[in-house]
Amino acid sequence: MTSLFEPELLTRLLAADRILIAGAGGGFDVYAGLPLALALRQAGKEVHLANLSFSHLYGLDADIWLAPDVARIGPGTRSAEGYFPERTLARWLRLHRMPDTVWAFASVGVRPLRAAYRALVAELGIDAILLVDGGTDILMRGDEAGLGTPEEDMASLGAVAGLSEVPERLVACLGFGVDAYHGVNHSLVLENLAALDRAGGYLGAFSLPRGSRAGALYLDAVEHARAAFPEHPSIVHGSVAAALRGEFGDVRFTERTRHGALFVNPLMTLYFGVTVEALAARNLYLEQLEKTVLTRQISTVIEEFRDGLPAQRPPRQFPH
Repeated sequence: MTSLFEPELLTRLLAADRILIAGAGGGFDVYAGLPLALALRQAGKEVHLANLSFSHLYGLDADIWLAPDVARIGPGTRSAEGYFPERTLARWLRLHRMPDTVWAFASVGVRPLRAAYRALVAELGIDAILLVDGGTDILMRGDEAGLGTPEEDMASLGAVAGLSEVPERLVACLGFGVDAYHGVNHSLVLENLAALDRAGGYLGAFSLPRGSRAGALYLDAVEHARAAFPEHPSIVHGSVAAALRGEFGDVRFTERTRHGALFVNPLMTLYFGVTVEALAARNLYLEQLEKTVLTRQISTVIEEFRDGLPAQRPPRQFPH
């Protein structure tokens, strides 16, 4: 039985013992799960962090690989890559004297990514997986006018959807509105959430409080990452952090957004929760990704699927 005092997403996570929180879409997505990881650890849960990596992992030392396509990243992991969000997060965790391993998944297709997840689940004894998305484009089902950047999100969703041995598989999105920068229409996001609710897969929404320990540490982690990559800060988490500080409108925190207008607002601090099962069932092309090995194969499948649609769902304006 759900309670008004506790969103169902949190109820389900608190019922688990060993939780894997994994960034679904690459880049800094894992940071969307950091506040939840901190709060769950404070509640006594064993929490592990992972991320689909945009960095080139294949030059890493052999001894950090658990299995093909999944590597243990720590603060001192050696890499020729300057852009390495997983290592940056590991360094921040060490600064705060927290467990500082961040697992990195290679950016691959559904089949090898599922095998990598399965190896990590077995190694850690995971009984719940939470995929986290910075933004909400993971909620797109495929026929919308704009999908954002779906390839990595769909690789993660497809991989975890096939892990039926894991008792609890969930998705949380943080940063409502951010994906307008990539062409997502958020009226359609809300329509998709309503459909997931009818299907029994919507787990509610709740805000990240700035005054909480998790909120304060999230802001610190985002600033630490911005300082590490001053020329390429995260637009998603820069926007969420600005909203969490109470800023509003076209907030400027990076030159990366100089050609567009942002709309930073309090809705960006909301988490939206859904089940993996319901989200996967509503996706119109996810089954076609089952045999993909490379990310570019996912791009091809999505392009061919969309070319075959008789029509796309057009953008809709908020009525107020």
